This record gives sequence, structure tokens and C-alpha cells, in this order.
Amino acid sequence: MKLKMLPTKYIRAIYLHRTNMVTQATHKPSISAILLDATTFLENNQAEQALALLNNAIALSPQSARLHAKKGFTLAGLKRFEEALICYNQALELDSHDTETHFKRANALKMLKQYPLAISGYQQVIQLDNKHAKAWFNLGVVYQLSQQLDLAVKSYKKAISINHNYPEAHNNLGNLLKNLNYLDEAIACYKLAIAQKPMAETCYNLANVYTQLQAPEAAERAYRQAITLRADYADAYNNLAVLYLSLNRQQDAIAACQRALQVRPDHAGAHNNLGNMYKQLHRNAEAWQHYQLAIKHDANFADAYNNGGLLLQAQFRANEAISYFSRAIALKPDHAEAYYNRSNQFRDQRDLTRALDDIKRAVTLAPHDINYISTLLYTKMQACEWESIETTFNHVNQLILQGGAAGPFVLIATPAGAAIQQQCACNYAQKKLPVVAPLTNAHTQYQHARIRLGYFSADLHNHATTYLMAELFEKHDKSKFELYAFSFGPSVEDEMRKRVRSAFDHFYDVRDHTEAQIAQLALALEIDIAIDLKGYTKEARPGIFAYRPAPVQVNYLGYPGTMGTPHLHYIIADPVLIPEQARQHYTEKVAYMPNSYQVNDRHRKIADTYDTRADHGLPENTFVYCCFNNNYKITPDAFDVWMQILTQVKNSVLWLFEANLAATHNLSNTAKKYGISSDRIIYAPKKPLAEHLARYRHADLVLDTFHYNAHTTTSDALWVGAPVLTCLGKTFAGSVAASLLTAHGVPELITQSVKSYQETAIDLALSTQKLAKIRNKIINNRDSHPLFDTTLYTKHLEALYIQMYKRHQNHLAPDHLVINS
Repeated sequence: MKLKMLPTKYIRAIYLHRTNMVTQATHKPSISAILLDATTFLENNQAEQALALLNNAIALSPQSARLHAKKGFTLAGLKRFEEALICYNQALELDSHDTETHFKRANALKMLKQYPLAISGYQQVIQLDNKHAKAWFNLGVVYQLSQQLDLAVKSYKKAISINHNYPEAHNNLGNLLKNLNYLDEAIACYKLAIAQKPMAETCYNLANVYTQLQAPEAAERAYRQAITLRADYADAYNNLAVLYLSLNRQQDAIAACQRALQVRPDHAGAHNNLGNMYKQLHRNAEAWQHYQLAIKHDANFADAYNNGGLLLQAQFRANEAISYFSRAIALKPDHAEAYYNRSNQFRDQRDLTRALDDIKRAVTLAPHDINYISTLLYTKMQACEWESIETTFNHVNQLILQGGAAGPFVLIATPAGAAIQQQCACNYAQKKLPVVAPLTNAHTQYQHARIRLGYFSADLHNHATTYLMAELFEKHDKSKFELYAFSFGPSVEDEMRKRVRSAFDHFYDVRDHTEAQIAQLALALEIDIAIDLKGYTKEARPGIFAYRPAPVQVNYLGYPGTMGTPHLHYIIADPVLIPEQARQHYTEKVAYMPNSYQVNDRHRKIADTYDTRADHGLPENTFVYCCFNNNYKITPDAFDVWMQILTQVKNSVLWLFEANLAATHNLSNTAKKYGISSDRIIYAPKKPLAEHLARYRHADLVLDTFHYNAHTTTSDALWVGAPVLTCLGKTFAGSVAASLLTAHGVPELITQSVKSYQETAIDLALSTQKLAKIRNKIINNRDSHPLFDTTLYTKHLEALYIQMYKRHQNHLAPDHLVINS
């Protein structure tokens, strides 16, 4: 009779009795009795006593295969697999047909990761017993570990054909099919396994597949079932948290992560995920704490270093961010996202050479990721590295047409037309913006004494947008409008911040708020019209408007294109920017300003300097062509025309803004290929605004870029009196200079073709009287034309706001609006 769970004193008595009998060789017990006693010891967690008993028995009966096999099994239980293997080999020398010993020997080889020998071992078992389901199952495991996946599938299926009620085999086959991306088949396997034997691990695996298939309700049920079966299943809680986060159920996500850490405080993945959640909530101190705990519990956790780097990057701690990204890459050299993030940081620091190296590496590692590929395009544009740039551009376009969600701003400075720009914006809005219930709707109406305007921006400080808008904020009619600022940019008290703060009735610093919290604040304040000044530009928060915090929402000034989403009802434009036939490429209704869409500030100061051209590295008595646009706006087609112009106008130079050293190097090298010496390409470093404006006095003619015009820089030049030559484009961004020149009364500087642009640039350089006449006209028009008439502009914009407001109050849907001059 088999003994089980005997009291310790009886087990001890058996041990002494049997050992003495074996040692003294008197009344020698049977091998079966020894094996039975050894089993009793093992069942009572006394493997060492079992081992001593077996060693003594083997000393008396060295030819017993059963004793050697039992010793091997006992050693395997102690994880002494190499010693176990010796015992199994000795047993098989004595009895080569013992199927179970062959099976256990193969198991030991599997545990020693000697996979080829383990495979051979299981095959020997199957030769002896073709119906050995466990051997087929373990053979499948080893094939899977050896990446022989087709053979693994066949082995699992064979095990199941022998024993259909084999939940472990169904589960493992499901895992394998999941990894092979046969997700429906994997689900069927998991369901069979659960029906036969509900196991927490199988429910967890099923939930992971449902998550991959974006079936959140089914995934949640499966995770919950796994947790019911195993209350301390930290991995299930952790993945459930990630699922909740994807559903924008942030509090549920945090609770699930916290539960994972309650049952397993050293769960590095849960700490990392909780850090991500707190980061989204702008609870940065808590996020940082959990990233550090993740690293503490797993010093090789590359993702935790990467996410910590992102937090540091958001806090403008550039060098520390680079250090964290670099550590992530050192730990995981194929970490594409870490290369991507480090590239962005290098680009922000204007180190375009290293930025390009990193983003190229990210694309190599993830060649189908549209985010990486579009960022490669943008980085090449910033560095003016044009080798194979057309191929990259075409690749991005192709991915967008296939539904890819690239950041829409990337396309603005490219030859992409308005239709593809709209497609890009729509893809991005659909896939990246939160899907939430709107806070307001067509029936939400407020009754205020004044219309409440909410301006949302990250740029309410010394920034190009605020340089344009400051006077508008000051000139708004406060008897009709109540102004609210929602600032989610850096908290700085510079000159422009102080100025615009005093212009608003209410100024809210919401940089540490989530998009949902900002939207809720705007709702509580009963904002009538919410105005997005960022669009898809850097530090934008477009998700705010997905919540629809105001009944009327407007895309204005900051982003020169459509937002591609119904959340924004209007876009402020003018007839030059969006002619009637182009409206189809905008999801917003167009609210037309009668002159230019762009506001200007007449208080912009021009430094009273007495510098000379030589002070800027410019030769005297030379015609100075100028372009102070950011370098990424300079495209190969525009630069080609500029080089043709310099070739034709011998006594001329090209004065460019120096955005970064890589662009400077690449532009100068490209010019040499046209035979233009490096001393004819001169670069202007960044300067304070007043000094920057003053140096326009030394420019004879400003040459505009093609696809993304000079916007603020056109106004800057005209404010100083410098002529700007443009070629009318077919997109919003490519038509802004024409809009500004029209409003300023100098349409002769607007050309309709590249050929005309080039001819005009040459003609004006050779016709000094004609150019002087245009320059005088520009200066004289400052006080007589609408471009710099901020008071008139404000009245027109307010008239549009009133029309928007009245349409909504009258239960009319948004429609195109026109204000007559």
C-alpha cells in the first residue's frame, strides 16, 4: 500500500529502518519497497532522504534500472539535471526499452537547453510508443523553443489527436498560432483549453489576443476570468491596466496597475506602466518615481529608461533625456523607439547630424512605421539633406494613401497637394485623437452679457505667433467679448507673456493639466467659442477639442491647413488662401477675412542700429537676395531656381537664416555643384526680434520658398520695407505670402509660375529703379493698407466671431462665412 503524508516521526522511522536494513544487508527489502519508500519521502518534500535511501539501495543492487531511474527523477526534482542525466543513461544501459526513462531523460535534456538531443530523446520515446501524448507535447515545446515552428504545430496537433482532452496542448498551440499571427485559430485553441480546464494562464493568453484584435470587451472579460482563477495574477492586472488606458479609462487603469503592485511589488512592468499613466496625467513626480522603481527591480529594463527619457524631454532636461535614451539603446540595440526619441531630442538641440543618424537607424529597425519614416523626411528637410529625399517623400505619401497616420505638419513644406494634406490630417485625427463623448453639442447655448472667447495655445510668450497676435488681444472690444487664455506652454514671465497676460480678462496656466481637464475647465467657464492657435504644430494639444469643450470651435493662425476632424467647425482664412474651388480640401467651414487672414502687431520694434552690410558678412555694392525662412522650408526645387538666379545675376549673394550647422553645410555644398562659390551663400545667425527686423534693411529682395511660404517672415520683411517675391502656391501654406502681399497692395510681387518667379527675381536685380519704386510703395502702404491695420483687422475678426455665435444661437449648422471689407 502506498504511503502518503505520514507524520514526520514515522517517516524518520522508515528512513532509519530501511537504511539500516540496506546498510547491514540483513533482511534485504525488495526494490519495489525501496521505490515505494522513496516516493513517500518525495511526496513529503524530503528529497535528500529519498536520495540517501536510493544511493544505499543502488550500492546493493547496481544492476537495477528502476533504482537508477528513480534516482534520476529525484535529482531532477532538485534541479540537478546533469546528475539526473547520468542516472537516466545508466538506467537505459540496463533497460533500453523503458519508455518513461527515455521520456524523463529527454525532459532533463530540455531543461539543460540541449534542444537537439532533447528532440532526439522525444523521438525515441515516440518510436517506442507512438501514442505517448506527453512526448508529442514536449517535442512541440522543444521545437517551439528551437524556432522550428511548423514542426511544433504538427507535434501539438498530434498530442491533441491522441488526447483531445489536453488543455495544456491546446493552450500551447494557441500561443504558437498567436505568434504566427493566426489569431482566430489561436482563440479557438484557447477556448477549447478553457472549456476542458479553466486555467488562469490560458484566460490571460486569450485576453492578450483579444487586445491585439482590438476587441476590448472580450479582452476585459478574459483578463477578469484569469484574475478570478488566480487572485495574485500580477501580469493579468498589468495588462488589464494597459487595456483600460487604451480605452481612456485612466482611473481604472491606475487601479489595475496598483493592484498588480499590491500582489507583486517588484513587478517592473507595472511600475513602468503606472509611470506612463501618471505622465499622461501630468503627475510628473509620481511618474518619475515609478520609472525609477521599474529600473530598480529590473536594471536592464530598456523601456523604463526610454519612458524616463521622454519625461525628462518633456521637462526640457535635454542632456539627461539623451542619457536615458542612450541607456535604453545600450540595453536593447534594436530599440527603434529609443532611437526615434533620441533623434527628436538631437533635432531640438539643432544637432541634425546625430538626429539623422538616429532616425535612419529607427527606420532600418522598423521600415514600415509611418511615424519614423515621416520623421526621417522632416529631419532630412531640416538638415537640407536632399539625397533620396524624393523617395522618402513618395514613401510617406504612399503610406498616407493606405491609411497611415503621419503627423500632418510634416507634409506642409513638401510638394504634397491640398488633397493629400487633408487625407493625412483625417488619418491622424481618426487614429490619434481621443474618442470621447462631447461635452457640448449643437444644443448647448449660454446666455452671457459678452461672448466668451477662449484662446488655446502653447505660445503665449516670446514666440512668432504672439508677436503677431499681441495687439489683437489688446484691441478686442471688451464690451462685447470676454477673453480667456488657456496656456499649456512653458511658464515664463518674459516680455510677451506679461503683455498678453494683461490683455486677457482671465489667464489660465494649464501646462500641468490633461487634455480632458483643460476641456472640463473650459466647459465650467462656459466658453462660447474655443480658438485653437496650435493645430498640429509642436506642443499642440489637439485632443482638447475632441472633447468639444465649447459649442463653437475654430482653427486659427497657428497651423496652415485643415485639422481633418469635425471637432473644429471653422478655419479662419481669406480668398487667396482658400478659393471657393479649394474648400473641398478642408473639413472645416471657411470663415473668410476680407483682406489677409494674418493679424499683425504695429508695436513690433525695429532696432535703431547703424550697422553696415559688412557687420553681417555681406559685401558692399552687391545685390543681396535674402530668405530668412526656417531651413526646412527650402526645398530642392526652390534652391535650384535660386542657383539659376545667382548664375544669371553675377554680382549677387544669397543671405539665408542659419538654422543648424548641418543645413549650412549641405546648402553650401549643393551650391558648389551649381558652380556657386561658398562666399556667395551667407548665413544669418538667430538674433533678438528687434535686431532681426533691423537687418532686413540690408536685403534688396526677399525670395520666398515655394511650398511653405514665409508667413511671419513676410510680414517682418514688409514691416521693415523689404520687397518679398513669391510664387502663388496651391495650398494654404503655399499661398500665405500672396495673401499678405495682396493685403499690402503689392500684387506685382506675386508670380503665377516658377518661370515668372525666376525672371522677376533677375529683372528686379537688374532694374534698380523699378525695385526702388516697389520698396517705396511698401513703406508708404504701411499706414494706408489693411495688412498692418490691426484695429480694422480686429473688427473684421470679431464680426466673424459674432456670425459664428449667432448661427449657433439660432440652431444653424456651421457654414462658410464672409465679411466684406
